[in-house]
Amino acid sequence: MRKILLFLLVFEFTMVGWCVASEYEVGLTVGEHSIDGGLQYKKHTMNGYWKAGGAALYVDKDNMEYKWLDMDFAVGSETLVPGMGIEVGFKGFFGEAEKTFVSSNVGALAFAARVSYTFYREMTFIPIEIYGGLAYAPEILSFRDTENVFTYTFGLALYIVQNAAIVAEYNAYDMDMTSGPGDWELYDNEFRFGLKLRF
Repeated sequence: MRKILLFLLVFEFTMVGWCVASEYEVGLTVGEHSIDGGLQYKKHTMNGYWKAGGAALYVDKDNMEYKWLDMDFAVGSETLVPGMGIEVGFKGFFGEAEKTFVSSNVGALAFAARVSYTFYREMTFIPIEIYGGLAYAPEILSFRDTENVFTYTFGLALYIVQNAAIVAEYNAYDMDMTSGPGDWELYDNEFRFGLKLRF
């Protein structure tokens, strides 16, 4: 886990050397059995923006343990509807998963999409962002011991100050795996809360 977080830090700070007018986002959320932390870089262009970054996830339950690094790249726009952001891109998964007496290596390159809407101060007392995202990798884009991947997220962010928000998220994971005695499925969901910082 430490190696994954170190890799993310090196990746993001390497980007500082060749990117100007940058916007960064650092997030950390925790649940009863899980922790998720990530870094994102966002670059605005004339037609919208592009984002790149990654996150590390660790979940440890009674009969299940999984951990992986996901790296993503997406393009998006905030101009179609005021307050709404739409992103499409790719997300890569690389890690490990265990359940009872089976274990598998996770690997996939998924199609990803995210939609968000921000209610600004004029509409609510403080800015509130609601968002949802999904990622899907069919069998042809899955590798190692993974046969397909489907994940989705719903979240709410309350901006207590201009560049910091309290976050509540629901995350679900559905992966078909092959290893050991035969095929098995990793299906899990987690509710997490934490902070998101922008600078």
